[in-house]
Amino acid sequence: VASSPTYDIHPDPRCKAGEYEPGTGLGRSTIPRWSLAARNCTKCPAGGTSAPQSKGIFSCKADVGYTGPDGGPFEPCAVGFYKDEIGSAGVCQACPELSSTLETASGSALDCKALPGAEGPDGGPFGKCAIGTWSETIGMLKCTPCPPGGTTLSAGKRRYEDCIAIPGWTNDKDWSKGPFKKCPVGSYKSLYGPYPCKLCPFCSTTEEEGATKIKLCVADIGCEGKGFGWDLGFTKCKHGTFKKTVGNGDCPPCVPGQADATCGGV
Repeated sequence: VASSPTYDIHPDPRCKAGEYEPGTGLGRSTIPRWSLAARNCTKCPAGGTSAPQSKGIFSCKADVGYTGPDGGPFEPCAVGFYKDEIGSAGVCQACPELSSTLETASGSALDCKALPGAEGPDGGPFGKCAIGTWSETIGMLKCTPCPPGGTTLSAGKRRYEDCIAIPGWTNDKDWSKGPFKKCPVGSYKSLYGPYPCKLCPFCSTTEEEGATKIKLCVADIGCEGKGFGWDLGFTKCKHGTFKKTVGNGDCPPCVPGQADATCGGV
């Protein structure tokens, strides 16, 4: 019994990249050479591609961003992965630590972007937001610094609300009310967080804004003392003495002949 004739394949210019001519894919075709009209170019399965004038479905290879055997089926790389080469030998690669892709089927390492709490150029390298900075958006090249007087307690923070007032600064407990402010003269704050500044002890004040501890409270004008402590403290100047400056120490005697009311003694 005579076998069916076979014919040398004549490359079909109609088949473009991403298409193939149905057949065995082995270099032979059962379609007569003269019957070009019978040839149909078929698209590769989703996620596959081919060279121009390809023959057979097995000419379809996994495209960038996809994986799978020759001929398909092909699966997209999951979010957080990419594949930058064509072919079944390639596998989806995980993005570097602290980064991810925005969608499936990513075809380049440059699709990996810094996650919230991290910074770095697309593709890496990536690092955590340093203490005092934060990032809530994917793809940040640089993390955003906390406002003056604010910081974070650890690296890798993702929200503005993670910025808290440093010692010597305060803010309202309602984070939406904005910036931090220094403790005013005469007060101090030694804790991190949205706590109020505390007033210095009686007859004492600070020499400038932003005091961070009670030991920075010194004798006020008209007061004397050597500082804060168990056996120390501040009192008003005694009768016949007065101090016109802020700072620890004794009140000096009034100028001879100066009235008590003018001198300020009690």
